[in-house]
Amino acid sequence: QAMTERPVYAVFEDVDINALPCSYTLHAFIYPTGAEATTPPLGPTIASIMDDPNYAGLGGVFAGKADVCTNCQNSDPFDVRIDVSARLKALGLSAADAVVKVVAVDEEEEYMAVGNPTTRAQGWRAVLRAVERL
Repeated sequence: QAMTERPVYAVFEDVDINALPCSYTLHAFIYPTGAEATTPPLGPTIASIMDDPNYAGLGGVFAGKADVCTNCQNSDPFDVRIDVSARLKALGLSAADAVVKVVAVDEEEEYMAVGNPTTRAQGWRAVLRAVERL
């Protein structure tokens, strides 16, 4: 990526770790606009989902310890960002021409599509956002 290109991130806004039951690894996938109904791979292993041609990167959320972690109790909600610039470029897409899909993997290695209201990670959604300034 050239230094003049603005990075694009899949962003989870206002993650409140005190409201989550456990920690999660978040795996982002990039698809062309129109593929909103596409479900990213839900396993069977981390290696298999990372081999997917639409795989764009990962992020993490340490959570589920609010009852014993003073730092957790005192933390404010924060954004989790996954840089998806390289995958967008590899797929020949811009942020305006793409959608992001995310698979969350919890501490028990349960795979779930983020945004599915039946999962414990309900309410999470990722948006693509280009950095405003370099």
